[in-house]
This record gives sequence, C-alpha cells and structure tokens, in this order.
Amino acid sequence: MRVHLRTYLVSVVALIALIYALELVLAVKNSGFGLGSEPAWGLDGARTEEKQAIAKLAAVDGATIDSRDGIDVVEQFHQRGVDAVTGMMIGAGPMGPDGFPLEPHDDGPTELMPLGGVALVKTVLCNESGQFVTFDSDEHGFRNPRGIWSSPQMDIAIVGESMVEGYCGGDGKTFVDLIRARYPLTLNLGISGQSSLLQLAAIKEYVASFRPRVVLWVFTEGVDLGDLQREAEYPLLLRYLTTPGPSQHLLTRQSESDAVERKHLDRLGIRARQRRGLPETARLAPWFLARVKLSALREELQASYGVSIGHAPTDLSDDRALLGLFRENLAQAQQVTRSWGGRLYFVYLPSWHRFRNGPRVAERERSTIFTLVSEVGVPIIDVSAAFKAEKDPLTLFAFRRFGHYDEKGHAVVADVVLPFLASDATQKTPAAERLPSDAH
Repeated sequence: MRVHLRTYLVSVVALIALIYALELVLAVKNSGFGLGSEPAWGLDGARTEEKQAIAKLAAVDGATIDSRDGIDVVEQFHQRGVDAVTGMMIGAGPMGPDGFPLEPHDDGPTELMPLGGVALVKTVLCNESGQFVTFDSDEHGFRNPRGIWSSPQMDIAIVGESMVEGYCGGDGKTFVDLIRARYPLTLNLGISGQSSLLQLAAIKEYVASFRPRVVLWVFTEGVDLGDLQREAEYPLLLRYLTTPGPSQHLLTRQSESDAVERKHLDRLGIRARQRRGLPETARLAPWFLARVKLSALREELQASYGVSIGHAPTDLSDDRALLGLFRENLAQAQQVTRSWGGRLYFVYLPSWHRFRNGPRVAERERSTIFTLVSEVGVPIIDVSAAFKAEKDPLTLFAFRRFGHYDEKGHAVVADVVLPFLASDATQKTPAAERLPSDAH
C-alpha cells in the first residue's frame, strides 16, 4: 500500500512539475515581440534587463525602441519648458484602484467626473510600436486640432475607447485622422476607458451642442463590456440615463476638470516613481504571480474561455443586466442623435484574441451585441470581416502582439467606414434601410 501511495505521489509531483515547466516555456516564448498576450506598452516601467532584451528582439525586425518610461518623457518635456502630462485612462482613472474621488472637491461645489483629458497640453500616450506617441490636446482635452471647438457645427463625431483616441498611433495615421482627411469637421471624443455609459455621457455633454450629421459609436470587441461593468458602479454616470441633457455641464467646467485630473496624474506619477525604486525582487512579483496562475498555459489552451493578461474577451454574453444597460445606453444615444436629425452608426472593431486564440468567444460576443444593436435600429459597420480577409490579420496589430492596431490596421478601419459616410452624405434613404444584407 505504501509503495502504491509513494508511486502515486511521485506521479502527481511529476505532473505538476511538467505543467509548470510548460508554463515557463510558454512565458519565455511570448516574452519578446512574438505572439505574446502581454502588450508592448508593458515596456513602460519594466526592469532595465527586460527593456534591453526587448530592444534586441525588436532590432532583429529592424525596429528601434525608446526605452524610457512615460514619466521620464513627461519630465524631459518639463525641462524644455513644455507643459506635458501622461494620457488619461478614464476607465482606470475614476473607476480603478488609483482613481480620484467623485465626492465634492476643492475646485468646485459639486462632484465631477472628467470625460476627456487635460486641455491644451502635450499629452504622452504610450509606447506600443517602439516610440512614444504624443499629441497636443485640444480645448477640452481630446485629440483634435486646436480650434475645432469654435466651429458652429460638426460633420462627424466619434465616441469610443482607446482605439478611437489613437493608442498608439502617430498623428495623421489613426483611422480618425484618415476620416478627418476626408471630412475636416470630425470631432474625436474617444478616450481610453470610454465604454457605453461614458459614450452616452460624451454625446450629451459635448456632441449635442454641435449637431453633427453622423455620430460613430465605436465598440471594441473584448473590451467594452468589461469596462461597462465598472462604469455601472457609479451613480454619477447612471444619472445620464435619466437626464435628457448634460448632467455635469462640462463644456463650461474645463478648468475644474483639468485641476482634478492634474491632481490624479500627480498621484499616479508619485506611485510610478515609488514602484521604480522597489528592489528587483519586488518588481518581479507580478511575473511570478502570473506563472503561479498558469496564465501562459491557460492562454494557449483557452482553458478559461479567452480570459488572459490585459483586456481579454471575457464571456459576458449571458449577463442580462449588463447587456440591458448596454442596450439602453445605445437606444438613448440613438434618440438624442435623431433629435437634431443626425444618424448614429455602430462600428464594431475586432480584437487581437479573435485571430490569435480563435473566434469562438469573439463570435459569441459579436452575435449577442449585433442582436441588441439591430433591435435598437442602429446600422452596423462591421470591421471584423475586413480584418479576416487579410492573409495574416495579426500583422494589423503592433508587433503582432495583444493591443491596438498599427498603421495598417487603422487604414483598414478607415477603408471600411468611409464608404458608409460617403453613402450617408449622398442618399436620403434612412440609414437603417441601406444596411448591406451581410452586415448583420
């Protein structure tokens, strides 16, 4: 009996050792600029050895890597007399563990949740393609040409997450820039973390004042529903469902918004410097924790339905309350847009996981969302088919890694969206009736 028990224990230990050895092999394999699920922007704040290793791997592909941290880039701008801040991540700002409070603050009599970034500053976004992307924010902290807010009316307004803001694409190379090249009065209200409650808020706070002909509601697969879960925790945002107009009147409160955000970003900067001063052993802790959880192996086998490091397509298609909230947000956006004679389009962006891990989870989300959007009566512009038509869709993502689209990916999005905009401009038939039969 003891011999059998000993044999059994040895077998169990050997199996566990084999599993963790495989986890380690997969983690090492995906640690460079290959098919990794950890985004390239993880370089920001990485250890010196990690940065050097990534730079060597990138050099093989002829790429150069800016190994500075974002806080270093901001500080160097300051040394040159340039007012600069890191980009705001709204989802990880008021709603994350490092978020700023939504109670009454020193700069105003009422609670306030900013919807954009800091106005009229050099904004440092991220380093995903090897070089930091920066832009000069407009009068309300968004990524638009300065002065656009003085226009009495817009042609197009676009709301959505970081893909819309242009993470991590240079000026003139994002799909919004390519749309603006054809339609100069295009207002970009995209910002990282902006899911459907924040999108509805942006439409009521900003878009309605400019009555654009078209509003593009951009949905990012595998990201938006998870962010909506966090948004739904805040009564201030839920207030937009019961308030017909702007509930915060942010067009006239930019100085308050800037003050709140600067305090928040200062706190994040302090914490980033503190983390950088930690011993190497402490900074390795997240990597070891991921190994304990078998993150790389689970990613490879899709053992947890696509859940992985970063924004992975968590299957939320059975969450009726969440989907009902999404539907109500979209329905209100449709109603508000129609109130001035505008048209709302729903733009669906595919995720990296769809092409790396297979379409099963992504297709379930897509089918669920398209059903709800069709019920509301909003025409759908589906970008996923165009990505799928590419010989290797992963080449449309920076270094083929999890994250945002590269230049080619943004160009594909623009090529899909622009014909819809041209058709809308030349036809008077209701947009929902012009939807191609295969778009659903």
